[in-house]
Amino acid sequence: GFILEQSNQLEQKQKQRRGVFLGFASLIFVYWAAMAPLSYNTLLLQDSGFSSAEVGSIMAMFAAIGIIAPPIWGYIADRIHSAAKTFILVFGIQAIVIASLPLFGGLKIGGFILLALAMPLSNFVRNCSQNLLDSWTMHSVNRVGVPFGSVRLFGSLGWTVSCVVMSMLASMTNVSIAFYLAGIFSVITCAMALRLDRKYPSHQEEAPMEKAVETAKKLNPFRLFKNYYFVVLLGYVLLSQMMFNCTTTFMPYLLEHLNIDSNFTGTVMGLRSLTEVPFLLMGGMLLRRITLPKL
Repeated sequence: GFILEQSNQLEQKQKQRRGVFLGFASLIFVYWAAMAPLSYNTLLLQDSGFSSAEVGSIMAMFAAIGIIAPPIWGYIADRIHSAAKTFILVFGIQAIVIASLPLFGGLKIGGFILLALAMPLSNFVRNCSQNLLDSWTMHSVNRVGVPFGSVRLFGSLGWTVSCVVMSMLASMTNVSIAFYLAGIFSVITCAMALRLDRKYPSHQEEAPMEKAVETAKKLNPFRLFKNYYFVVLLGYVLLSQMMFNCTTTFMPYLLEHLNIDSNFTGTVMGLRSLTEVPFLLMGGMLLRRITLPKL
């Protein structure tokens, strides 16, 4: 009887692991498919008549909003004790916002194209959703012993497939199709996230907010700058992101210079994301052999 009970428990754990793996792998695949129009921001701005200098300025504001948004949504997630529910809220808003962006390209007030304002503001609910999904996923998969990298790699695959398909459709129609499709994918993502949250609730611990606020008041974030390793890492991240974001923003101009249809920006960006897959697969194995700072 004891052996049978142990066997049943093991079978239940394996079944739960498979369910969590398949659930989050599918969600992350569709999520990154919905995020593919990040590769088409520049093309949409170009189609709306903005110069390369204006595109650079608008995308700088886009990045600035991306710095402000994550702490705000993170605070909301802490208040309601659920990264999952906050993610669903954010992505529900994104479904409407992202599908509306092409419409703003055709709206003007006194010669001012509203897309110049709508594009940066859209990042209040776009990039920050990744932090929420990663937090929810890591909390859930670690609880059942599923490696995060093996789940996250489906995001790279989803991004690649979506970017390539959207490139083909954009070359046949126009770049707006990518944003309309992303709106549909966002709705699907929300529906999947709702179902997954009901099936595998996160059980996030509810620490008293008063205690958390008091602790936060005592913390001095500037103390971090006395830590040599933190400063070096911060400098590295700033430089790498500066170069990465610039190449992403100006990729369509490079393709045009090479006499390649700029609508294939998505294909280039999609294939580039495939290079993440080997490292995500090897991540767990490498961490067992190499410490995280060295890796």
